[in-house]
Amino acid sequence: LNKKTLKLNGSGTPISVGGAIVTAESTIEYNSTAAQNFPQPYINYVNVTINDSSGVTLVDNITIPGMISILKGDLNLNGRIITLSETGSLSETPGNTIIGNSGYIVTTRNLNAPVNLNVAGLGAQITTNSNLGLTEVKRGPGVQTLPEGNQAVRRWYAIKPVYNTGLNATLVFHYDESELNGNVESKLSLFKSTNAGISYETNGGIVNIAQNTVTQDNINSFGRFTIGNTLGISLIMEGFYNVSTNNLNMRDTVRVYLRNASAPYAIVDSSKKVLDSLTFRASFQFSNAASGNYFLQLKHRNSLETWSKTAVAYVMDSVINYDFTFAAEQAYGNNQTLKGTKYCLYSGDVNQNGLIDLTDVILISNAASVFTTGYVNTDVNGNKIVDLTDMLIALNNANKFVTKQTP
Repeated sequence: LNKKTLKLNGSGTPISVGGAIVTAESTIEYNSTAAQNFPQPYINYVNVTINDSSGVTLVDNITIPGMISILKGDLNLNGRIITLSETGSLSETPGNTIIGNSGYIVTTRNLNAPVNLNVAGLGAQITTNSNLGLTEVKRGPGVQTLPEGNQAVRRWYAIKPVYNTGLNATLVFHYDESELNGNVESKLSLFKSTNAGISYETNGGIVNIAQNTVTQDNINSFGRFTIGNTLGISLIMEGFYNVSTNNLNMRDTVRVYLRNASAPYAIVDSSKKVLDSLTFRASFQFSNAASGNYFLQLKHRNSLETWSKTAVAYVMDSVINYDFTFAAEQAYGNNQTLKGTKYCLYSGDVNQNGLIDLTDVILISNAASVFTTGYVNTDVNGNKIVDLTDMLIALNNANKFVTKQTP
């Protein structure tokens, strides 16, 4: 088959070969409306086209030196491995992708300071000034488990270069909308694992819905990556928020109380979690609360107590989703402050009495005068140093006569 295309349109195993089919520079196309299997013995595959609305299932490991084109239907890895040689590549169309609960497609390339390189078309686009050396890139369709048991999209990448420190790299994670697996596209975040997917930590990232990408820069080392949603309550402490980096200066503990929806608004349950500095979110779990509607009461060590604008629906043994950060009115009495583009809890209530006043300012001033450092309430901006910056945050809010607002 010299530079020709052989179209196979039978179902199941559509061809039986007794000798060998030599396919130099040629293409084997699986072209049918019935499910087909691939590969078949005694065919020297170079280029493969999937054009089968019922999909094609991989039944053995295979190495491909040319192009795998998925035009119609999916290619189910079925727990097998596709190796793309140094000249091999993958091309997909929207809604027609690599699928399966396990298996992966892999290639190994020498990467020297790549710029926007979509390695072998697998969808992991890398930029770095560093020489990565011989780099293995895997892509799998299996769903990864994220923190708090959340499920990621149906795609992951494992990037393993010889040189893997101090990279300052950018990764553009490409995905297909058919892979979202129930995740909200606008709230996708990049997650990284350094232990082959046993556990993940969030890396944040910028979502481009039009391009179906999540981009993360300042990556110092590669590992295994996936994307998904982190369910939970989102909030930002004014002093901790760094507008230029769009991060918190540190992760910190927040307690959320569930309170009844009617007076006297009794406490039903509480949960304490560490707020992520990149996503501003934590998954608070309330094991003692029945399904119902509850106010959320936020407590942080030097922020003003803040309540949700209304009672929020809760389903027993689930995770509440609520975002305080996108509008002042997400808080009861609009009791938040705008910093950059995010709405934040007022900072400076270091004695936790429900108002920010001169008493708080004096406490911070006294701590600053003796050069206090470490994890202390008077460190209003979370840099572990008490100084004039902390005092000015509290003073500014004291001048506004800021107090807690409750039902």
